[in-house]
Amino acid sequence: MNRNTVNYRGVFVPVIFILLVIVFLLYSFYPRMDVQGATETLQMQGYTEITITDWRWFAGGCSKDDWYHTGFKAIAPTGQSVTGVVCGGKFINTIHLD
Repeated sequence: MNRNTVNYRGVFVPVIFILLVIVFLLYSFYPRMDVQGATETLQMQGYTEITITDWRWFAGGCSKDDWYHTGFKAIAPTGQSVTGVVCGGKFINTIHLD
């Protein structure tokens, strides 16, 4: 064996592992909003003048199982201007007001 040859065999697995961890973390923290689902949910509950504002990382009232945290500003059925978040998972969306 040539003395100038470098052995990279032991480096391959840790590098792949680190890359997979980085990809997983980037995907986990990627903001997920359901603009259409949030708008439909708010309209079905009687909200008007709906404006989708942002993605909410720490959305009050959302459970750990909710995939989407979509912020909004709208006029409630009572006529008041409100802000809040629509939390959503696979099957249902829930509205939480600030």
